[in-house]
Amino acid sequence: MRSACLALAFLVLAMTAGDALADKLSDATFNTFTRKAKDALKSKNEKEAIETIGKLAEDDSERLAKFLFSISSKYYTPELLEAIKQALGRISDHGGVRYIVINAPKAKTGLRPVLAQVLGALGNEDAFNALLKYVSSRNGNTVREAAKAIAKKRDSRAVDKLIGALEYWEGRDKKVVAEIRYALIYSTGASGDGLDKAEDWRNYWRKHGSSSSGSSDTSSPATASPKKPDFFGTSLSSMRFVFIIDVSGSMKVVDEGPGDSSGDATGGTAPSEDVEREKAEGQTRIGRTKIQLIKAIKSLSKDVKFNIITYCHDISSWKPSLQEASSANKQAAIDFVKKLTAGGLTYTDDALREAFKNKDADTFLLLSDGAPTHIGDEPREEWGGHSDSKELIEKIYKEVAELNRLRNVRINTIGFRDANMEFMRKLAKDNGGTCTELK
Repeated sequence: MRSACLALAFLVLAMTAGDALADKLSDATFNTFTRKAKDALKSKNEKEAIETIGKLAEDDSERLAKFLFSISSKYYTPELLEAIKQALGRISDHGGVRYIVINAPKAKTGLRPVLAQVLGALGNEDAFNALLKYVSSRNGNTVREAAKAIAKKRDSRAVDKLIGALEYWEGRDKKVVAEIRYALIYSTGASGDGLDKAEDWRNYWRKHGSSSSGSSDTSSPATASPKKPDFFGTSLSSMRFVFIIDVSGSMKVVDEGPGDSSGDATGGTAPSEDVEREKAEGQTRIGRTKIQLIKAIKSLSKDVKFNIITYCHDISSWKPSLQEASSANKQAAIDFVKKLTAGGLTYTDDALREAFKNKDADTFLLLSDGAPTHIGDEPREEWGGHSDSKELIEKIYKEVAELNRLRNVRINTIGFRDANMEFMRKLAKDNGGTCTELK
């Protein structure tokens, strides 16, 4: 009897081990693929190297992490780094995850921005601590990605490190500064108004929550900052963003009431002169949107890159990728906006999918006045959508989570009256953004 029990126990262990190894390649296959990837890199056959790394990604293991860390930095290209990121991001094996976290601070400089995105997706304490080390890096790309990942954590323990990083990068790289400021806003809960310099943030944190300094010195109040470009009150602080604009049939509606007395999580409001003009002209939602969008485009500095996607039952992109905000491009974008008309359904899922094709974008501004739908019909009052909206919304949450898991794109949402604000708020919150409700 005892022998039978032992035999059964060994059988169970063998089956369990088999399950554990089910997601791993055989030693021979793994070694073949690693040799093939190395040879492809040496011969500068990037396409074959990327395809082989994709096959290696099926090996959920510590040895995969070691191999990906070992690839020489002289081979790095944006496409290769993306393949490495995707492969690292699939690792869930305990040893593999532990290797990533422990070795991230020692990784090659070119790999660190990718690792910051992977660490942000891991969500454990050791990964968070590794991100804090990256914030102190002197490599701008590493700091930017680490700050974006930390912003989604909304963890006040990062504040002191972020302030120190902001102090270093002031006057050196405004793209890095913009990301650090965003991370500070989300880590502290502050509006960010008047908090531009490191000293401003240090004084604010001494007063509102810093446990490290213990000081209540507020002798240097935050200085007033110049007005930043905005879109319906949502700040355009990013340097790489996509406007995602609803042009469905309901955007023809004229809202009665006070106009765009809007506010968001950062305290922004739409400029009162624009609100009054829009009220006086009796603008439709699409008309008001065009006014705000043209104003925003005109205000962009030349070092910004942007794109515009419009959506109804058709998805239309102004350009296939982000464009520099040159005078010529801004005028072309304005001409594109002026021609916009409203009609059709609300394919929000397709619009977001299209936006993620803009590989360099780090911020989306999604505007809508309804709920996602592919069939229309009468909205269902209980959750602000159509008969297919609930299913589509759940699909969007899941797909965006997967698309954004290693991207950390910030999604700010803006909703007109009748928009499904529950959906808009959750989409923004889950993706490190703010939600503005237009009254």
